[in-house]
Amino acid sequence: MLDRLSQVLTAGCALATAYGLLDGLSFVPILYIKSRAACQDSIFYGASLYDPDYVYAQCCGIFLTSTVYFLIYCASMTNRPCVPPRAVLPGLRSGGGTLGRFGVQGDQGNT
Repeated sequence: MLDRLSQVLTAGCALATAYGLLDGLSFVPILYIKSRAACQDSIFYGASLYDPDYVYAQCCGIFLTSTVYFLIYCASMTNRPCVPPRAVLPGLRSGGGTLGRFGVQGDQGNT
């Protein structure tokens, strides 16, 4: 019993660490563009320094990527996913809205 709990905790901590790293890395391109916006010899010269200008693109990328992952999951499960069908559309709708709201608030808090 204790071995199983230890394995679950270790897997959970590893997945949480991986998620944290990937979540932090998702903002690297935006920070790179903003840092090069003032360099006249950069292709990003004149890019916006205003954080909310990048939120829409970030949310669209996350939505499209998660949709592709979900479709791959459905295909690999031969269209019999272990998800209640009534939970899919509300999950997509609420997840995108929550992500957008927290993304904007997080960007405003970090500036």
